[in-house]
Amino acid sequence: MKDKKEFGNFIKQKRIEKNFSQKDLAELLFVTESAVSKWERGVTYPDITLISDLSRVLDVTEHELIEASNDVEYREIKQSAKKYSNIKKFLFWFFNISYLVALTVCFIVNLATEGKLSWFFIVLASIVCGYTFVPTLTWLDKRFKLPIFIGSSFTGIFLLLLTISLYNYDYWFMIATMVVLLGYFIIFYPILFVRQKKYTVEENYKKLKKAFFLTYSVGILIHLILLLLFINFYSPYNFLLGLAISGGCMIIPILFGCLFYFDASKKIIMISLIILLGIVLLITLFALIESIILTQNTKENVYVIEEPFESINMNSSTYDINIYLSTDTENKLVCTENNKIKVDYYVSNGNLVIKSDEKYFTLINFGKNHKLDLYLTQDMIEDLIINQSTGNITIHNGLNIKDVDINCSTGDIYAEINVLNDFNIEVSTGNIVINNSLIKGNFKINAGTGDTKLVNTIVTNDFNFNGSTGDLKFDSFDAKNIYVEASTGNISGTLLSNKIFNCASSTGSVNVPETYEGGICKIRLSTGNINISYK
Repeated sequence: MKDKKEFGNFIKQKRIEKNFSQKDLAELLFVTESAVSKWERGVTYPDITLISDLSRVLDVTEHELIEASNDVEYREIKQSAKKYSNIKKFLFWFFNISYLVALTVCFIVNLATEGKLSWFFIVLASIVCGYTFVPTLTWLDKRFKLPIFIGSSFTGIFLLLLTISLYNYDYWFMIATMVVLLGYFIIFYPILFVRQKKYTVEENYKKLKKAFFLTYSVGILIHLILLLLFINFYSPYNFLLGLAISGGCMIIPILFGCLFYFDASKKIIMISLIILLGIVLLITLFALIESIILTQNTKENVYVIEEPFESINMNSSTYDINIYLSTDTENKLVCTENNKIKVDYYVSNGNLVIKSDEKYFTLINFGKNHKLDLYLTQDMIEDLIINQSTGNITIHNGLNIKDVDINCSTGDIYAEINVLNDFNIEVSTGNIVINNSLIKGNFKINAGTGDTKLVNTIVTNDFNFNGSTGDLKFDSFDAKNIYVEASTGNISGTLLSNKIFNCASSTGSVNVPETYEGGICKIRLSTGNINISYK
């Protein structure tokens, strides 16, 4: 402790800074005024039991009091901590009030414009999701901040994805959820494991390190399989091929997991990394060379179909399909092939079956989709069935077909035909254009992502359209009755005859003629405008 005189001067200085008289200080400490005077004159020291109370009253630390000097570093830290605390409180209440104001405004606007709550729930889910990140719910329990953040933020993202998916009448949210869950597992599982070191004996922690590799690898694999399954449910594809590619991607974590498991040295890890990079480069080089060779060896072959047929069934993976009415005297199949991609065809019971046989998968492809052109001498076909994975489908003018079924995953569809009975189209990703066509039965379209355009087309019976994302445009179109269910996109164009309109859009304008005769035109749209007129 400093000498009595220096100690007394320090007490006096701090008393004056607090605007205390000697009497005030004495009353706060329950001592006499003369005792305070003796301290300040350097006559005596305070009793040791008064040090804590004296420090509190003078707003100094016990260390500062004993040393009779200001601890500058401590005070700067304390001041910074106070500023940080004030900023933290300000931001907490700022975001809370901002979220509440935004939610209230959107609630009022949604009710005022539509008379019901619709898109407001997307705003609500967005604000809940945002709140889980800033300011977060970690203030509920300081001991478990990370688990609370992980659980609340993931729940917020899930609710937002679910709300948007339900609002758009589409069910892709589980795919997006699995992607987010996979990312959370990859990032946060190792962090949670490392944090266990504080609560685990060193010997037990080393044993857990080995178990971590197994659970981490198996966990990632399970997440990948579930993700692939959900994608396959939403849009079917070659699941085994996707699983094989994902399994190949697991080579890297498995390799370094093994090195981690056996406590390998840095030298071994570096050698393994070099070997791994070499393998990746070799595979890439091999794929590049193979793609170049296949592209150069691809040639156009012509097959004459001599047997008569009435129906056509086509199955293709990566071909662009074109069907023409030929002026030639022979039915011909013109296609591009190489030693790994071929086209097989045969006629059975009057049915022409055409399917592509693709025996390889390459990561690199310099060429476009392969070409498959069918030239027909007959203008009447009983049934036309096309199942396509990736590629465009074009049916040129001049064909008369009784029934048409087209199923396409990825690619555009263009048709100019006369259909005597029913015409069904189902496409996941791609545009649809039907031009100068006559459908004497029912016309049904299930569209995923892409625009649909119907030009100079007449449907004798009903037209049914179900769309997810994309515009639907009529241009001199007509049908006995029109039924449209769509999620996101505008519906517009011109019709040829009167309709009784029953149209509604959740978030958009509706502009249709006021007519009270003709067939039914019922349109239900979630997001977008409806604008229809007569030609």
